[in-house]
Amino acid sequence: MSDAFSKFLHGGCCIQVVFCSSPDHHIKCGQGSVETMMRFSVRSRSGAGGAHGFTLVELMIVVAIIATLAAIALPAYKNYIARARVTAMVAELSRAKAAAVLLVAEADGGQPPSDIPPAALGLQESSELCERIHVTTYTRGLRIGCNYGRSGVVHMYYQSEEGWTCFVDNFDLRGWAPEGCRHYNLPPDP
Repeated sequence: MSDAFSKFLHGGCCIQVVFCSSPDHHIKCGQGSVETMMRFSVRSRSGAGGAHGFTLVELMIVVAIIATLAAIALPAYKNYIARARVTAMVAELSRAKAAAVLLVAEADGGQPPSDIPPAALGLQESSELCERIHVTTYTRGLRIGCNYGRSGVVHMYYQSEEGWTCFVDNFDLRGWAPEGCRHYNLPPDP
């Protein structure tokens, strides 16, 4: 027998696996007990007490509790992230409000030009949040949209008589719309 193996067997600690059905947990395997219960214990040979450690059942209970908490927390965290993303998209589009109001106010007859690039409102064509930003004009108004991948579009709609309205036009985003941002009745295209 090698020195390393000998030190492992006679060293400071070992793992003992006991298969017993006896309520007396100090009984050793091979003494005629029925093999029905598993008990894992980590025992220190240097200490003067019995076996110390956790049973397999205790470890399984801890794992089950952690799994249950994760199953509850992960979907809630996913919804929190999605709601934060939609709110950030609305905030990004809101940066263009002042420029859009000025553009509509200065428009001849209340009709802004039909081909307004997002840059005219201080926005980029796309951003980290919006795959594509687009501007659609109406009589005495316009709509700024932010495409959110396959999930939908967030719109900021402005009419000179009514002011600003926020819309989310996808059913998936319905629960994630920030306060004051509706998820239905999108104004019709011109």
